[in-house]
Amino acid sequence: MTGMQKTIALLCRDLLEELEEMPEFSGLARGMDKIIQDALDFEFEKGIIEGLERALGRYHARTMQLYASNPRSNYLDKLQRRVSSLREMCSNLLN
Repeated sequence: MTGMQKTIALLCRDLLEELEEMPEFSGLARGMDKIIQDALDFEFEKGIIEGLERALGRYHARTMQLYASNPRSNYLDKLQRRVSSLREMCSNLLN
């Protein structure tokens, strides 16, 4: 399980790095950096994965909000699927 936790954390870090330059997502990263670092530093812990899942939920909500106003955006569609996939990975790890 620790390996999967680290994989999810690395994928979340990649997502965060990609979105940090986008003003539409400013403020959402607050606290997620710490959760990602904890996921990389510590053995499997349910609370860490739950924290990542909550943070990804905020990204998902924001992405859907942006996508609703711009439904032809391939980038937002891809981003929404990426965030959904990460949330599903977290959920699968918790169950």
